[in-house]
Amino acid sequence: FRNMGVGALLCVLYGFAFGFVLCCFYDEAALRSPIHQGTGGSSFISISSQQVMSRGPPTGNVMMAGIIAALSGIAIALGQGSGISSALIGVCISTSLLPPLVNAGMMWSIQLAYPNLTNSMGHPLAEVGRYSFYLYAANIV
Repeated sequence: FRNMGVGALLCVLYGFAFGFVLCCFYDEAALRSPIHQGTGGSSFISISSQQVMSRGPPTGNVMMAGIIAALSGIAIALGQGSGISSALIGVCISTSLLPPLVNAGMMWSIQLAYPNLTNSMGHPLAEVGRYSFYLYAANIV
């Protein structure tokens, strides 16, 4: 459990650092604007993108992540019999565990810099980060 905890902490810290860098270069309007509608470098990042929104409220996202985690577990179990389990484990970790943690750290750091910033659905970024962490918890259970 120690390695998993250290890895989780590192992912959150990387997300936090990336969010801090974003806050240094972009204002609230640039971060909220849809992808490809901003100007310059802000056209590639948005807190209202589908990737960020799928890791936040509503609760249905957490339930869907639980289903995906269960299917990933089944794939790993099937992979054990075929001898490719290590490759499947790497794919499962990189698709279900890392993105929610990085997203949580990024949302928390942006919320610190812009306390009144919300996503396009009106949810505060701290709440989006909390739901992202719930996704991680659902995936490891």
